[in-house]
Amino acid sequence: MVRSRSPLWDNPGLAKEVEEGRHLLPYSATGLRETLITSPVRAEPQYLQIMMGPSVWPLLGAVFTAGFFLLLTVQAYTPALACFPLATLSILRWLWDTDRTVPHKEVDVGAGIMLPTYVTGPSAHGWWATVCVLVVAGMIFLMAVFGYLFVYGIHPGYWTVPSARWWALPIAAAYALGAALVLFGRRLMVREGATNWSPTSAILFACVMMTVALATDWLSWRAQGIEPELTAQGAFAYAMLALQGQLVAIALVMAVYLAARTARGLVTRPRNTTFDVVSLFLLYTSAQGTATALLLRFFPASG
Repeated sequence: MVRSRSPLWDNPGLAKEVEEGRHLLPYSATGLRETLITSPVRAEPQYLQIMMGPSVWPLLGAVFTAGFFLLLTVQAYTPALACFPLATLSILRWLWDTDRTVPHKEVDVGAGIMLPTYVTGPSAHGWWATVCVLVVAGMIFLMAVFGYLFVYGIHPGYWTVPSARWWALPIAAAYALGAALVLFGRRLMVREGATNWSPTSAILFACVMMTVALATDWLSWRAQGIEPELTAQGAFAYAMLALQGQLVAIALVMAVYLAARTARGLVTRPRNTTFDVVSLFLLYTSAQGTATALLLRFFPASG
């Protein structure tokens, strides 16, 4: 327990006490690499987090990720594109060791404190990490919306009303159906008697619906003749569709990853943090896709 701002200075023997196992986590209760997750303000122990062990995969993920961006700066497009799947696979392989199944539901972390080895929902650090990523994604989308409205405010006369504007409704409906499937999958995850494949199948079908919605949105814009090379309206429309396409692509990768973990028996109740993270991302993807389709077609309302 840290009781001052300078614990090593105030207690010179602290390091020796830790080595003697006189404080929290005196030994590995599960035999794996562990760390304590504490409350953000009072640092009170909440649960025991199982960490990944020593591995070369995060190093490879970092090398290939850096290689992808650095090679783009010198226009070495072929090796940069080769680094992209290698970085993705390395990071996914590293993440494969997360969300582990351990036989211990609660363990003694020292000083007689019993903590759970697993939590789900907003109590999990992975849940909040995903929320932070989605906040950044939302800020990027809002900046794109601001740019769209700003350019329209400067030259409203150059904007044209899309001829197929009512396509926004079936596109939004497809995204909404995808979100409904995600929520249905979350219900199945906590329902007794449902198989582990039931919620994962709902996620996979949700990704299919979002892919169909994105493809329909893209093709409908292509059919209207509003080209990105000719007008700012077209440039913003295709840029926002490309942004949405990135989210849908990531959602597909996450769904396949979830299916692979389910096939190996790694997505179980109540250990479903991976499912929670994937479902959060898909819900945001659905919301942004709906907003994109409605904004680009129903604003402006007249030319």
